[in-house]
Amino acid sequence: MGEDAILKDNGLSANEINHVPRAGFWKSFKIKIETWRHNPLLLLSFILFILFVLTALWVIFATIVWPVENAEFFRQRIPIDQRRYIEVWGPTIIPDDKEFVDVQFTLHQENIIPIPVSVELSMPRQFVIVSPTNEQSRSTVIKFDKRSLEETQTIRVANAHIVNGLGTEARMVYVTQISESNRGLDSFALTAEGSLRAKLRNYGGSNGQIPLFPLTTLFLSVATFIFQEIGRRRKEREDKEKEKKKEREDKEKEKKKEAEDAITKQREKAKADLINIREALQQMRIDDAQAIIKEIQQGDIRQYIEKDLQIAQGLVAMALGEMDSKPSAFPPDQWMKEAASVLLYLAEHNPKDRSKLEKILREFPLDQVEDSDMRKNLETAKSIVSETKTPAQTRAPLYPPKRQFQKFAPPIEYFDHNPFPFETAEEDECFLFTEGNALFWSDHPLTKDLKSARGATLVTGEAGIGKTALAQALGNYRYVLVDPRSFSIGLQGIPTLEDICEKLARRLLDFVERLPSFLILLNEEQRSLLGQTLIATLDKGTVIGRLGLASDTSKWNWLNDAGSSEEKRKIWKAEASVHLRMLLDSVSNSTPHITSNRQWALAFTTCLRSLGFENAVYIAIDSGENFNWDWYEETILDHQYYWKDLDLHSITFCPSEKVGNSRKQIGTVKSFELKWDEKQLEKWAHWRWESVYGGARKEGVLFDRDPLQALLKASRGNPRCFIRLWNALARSKQKLTFTITDIKKAKEQIDCS
Repeated sequence: MGEDAILKDNGLSANEINHVPRAGFWKSFKIKIETWRHNPLLLLSFILFILFVLTALWVIFATIVWPVENAEFFRQRIPIDQRRYIEVWGPTIIPDDKEFVDVQFTLHQENIIPIPVSVELSMPRQFVIVSPTNEQSRSTVIKFDKRSLEETQTIRVANAHIVNGLGTEARMVYVTQISESNRGLDSFALTAEGSLRAKLRNYGGSNGQIPLFPLTTLFLSVATFIFQEIGRRRKEREDKEKEKKKEREDKEKEKKKEAEDAITKQREKAKADLINIREALQQMRIDDAQAIIKEIQQGDIRQYIEKDLQIAQGLVAMALGEMDSKPSAFPPDQWMKEAASVLLYLAEHNPKDRSKLEKILREFPLDQVEDSDMRKNLETAKSIVSETKTPAQTRAPLYPPKRQFQKFAPPIEYFDHNPFPFETAEEDECFLFTEGNALFWSDHPLTKDLKSARGATLVTGEAGIGKTALAQALGNYRYVLVDPRSFSIGLQGIPTLEDICEKLARRLLDFVERLPSFLILLNEEQRSLLGQTLIATLDKGTVIGRLGLASDTSKWNWLNDAGSSEEKRKIWKAEASVHLRMLLDSVSNSTPHITSNRQWALAFTTCLRSLGFENAVYIAIDSGENFNWDWYEETILDHQYYWKDLDLHSITFCPSEKVGNSRKQIGTVKSFELKWDEKQLEKWAHWRWESVYGGARKEGVLFDRDPLQALLKASRGNPRCFIRLWNALARSKQKLTFTITDIKKAKEQIDCS
């Protein structure tokens, strides 16, 4: 610390500090004098410190050092001759505060000598002898006249009180033998105590006394020092407190300023973020708005825009399909543009619940939307969702792939395509059930009966009679017979019940994949039941994978075929996409809970009704040569009691010889036999011909009336036999017309058994 700082701490003003001399020792000394002059307590502290030190020394010397010294004794031999000596014993120091002290002289002799011994003591002036004569003198004679080996004489010596100060004076005492020659024997030392020392020793508490005066002085000095120290420390503490208080105040001011600056920055950031949120909502960048809101929630600025943030959160949740989370007042005040954009985004991307969306659009003030394009799009969305759960797609059936008609080989004059190219329904499937011009003839009388059959139905017939084609029409391609709202499947051979359930589930999954817009017909419970039904029979991974592929909107050609405006297609696409996604989530989160075949059938038919399939469900089985009664009873008949209650029916096709003549096995099963007469076969042939070439070309071009009848008769009411004869004629003759002779030749070439 500098000198100026020291002076300033001791109360000197700046002017006084400037007048303090600055030169060497005198400079330092005068600085201290000036310091003490301006700070008497500092001088008092110094004096008390010195007094404390001196008093402490006084107590130490008065109670310890000096009493110890005064308690020391000396012992000295003074020889007289070879057989005698005098031993002197006494205190080393003669105290100033005592009347006298005893000094002993003892004569020691080896043999008793009858001659007495006398010695003279010569004292210095610092001492006086007060005995044995009781007169104060500086010399005395000690006589040893007893005849013994040891004789002791005592004299009393007092301090002459001529030594002052704190010290002592040692002087020699001379011993002289009184005889004829007065021979000096020896000397010994005595020390006289100073009078000041004796007084200090007495006041200091020697000889077991309590040193009241020094203790009082000591206590006073200590108390004063302590008081001064306490005052000094208090002042230092107060100064430090003041300094700390000032620092705290400065820090608080700084913190307050920083806090105010931070609050200002936070407010500005909150406003900027709110502007960004509103811009993102207006531009339908919902993900960006959601990201900004999430960042705000994790920070400290939400308190500045709490109300607006709640509105923004509600709008974002609404845009993501959570329509129940929309702001209580919709559209919110001053948020018209954002609300309109969010509403359009909801309609175009997440229309999960058409009824809720329709209600929101109906109540929304479209006339207040300033953007004309936005208003037009919202009006379009409103018109779409106002249609009570009407899917964007029609119930288009699953058609077989298209194929070109085969040409005659070799070619026939005037004709290119062969109307009867294949003998089996499996080969002819693409033409029998093709889109727009199916060649299946549905006017056979048995077809009409089977379309509305109930319960278990058994259809028999010979080979080539058309059982497989009819089974396909009633199973996989029922649309050629009845309303597309009928659901049916076709199977080959003798499937197990598990195979039937799997085929039903796959057919249902095919429907969902092809026509995802129908999922809008389902509510949450129905969607969950659909997922449960699918994974109870099909592998869960398979279902998830197929639904995932079906969610690829780039392959949705039906959108392009739907026509209408771009906005409508966008909303239809969003509806189908979001409902597919919800079904996919439902399947992913589901575990199979359906435990019995009856429960599964009930769940399956419930799903069909939810998707608008109002008619009965049909299972058409072309069992062929594999048919047997054990399988039929176990797989079909044993489940009829609950299938019938669920409006689920079966039609089984088998060869006539497999049924036999025993009708008792059939029981309640309805049995039909498929057969053709010539009239029905002729109508069927005309139907195929006209479906390929149109009504302008009559049979007379190919046949005269009699040859046609001959061909029909030769076919024996069997369509396959007719097709074989026809193709044999086509191969044998390329010039028209065909004659009866041609037919006979063809019949000879083929086997119609």
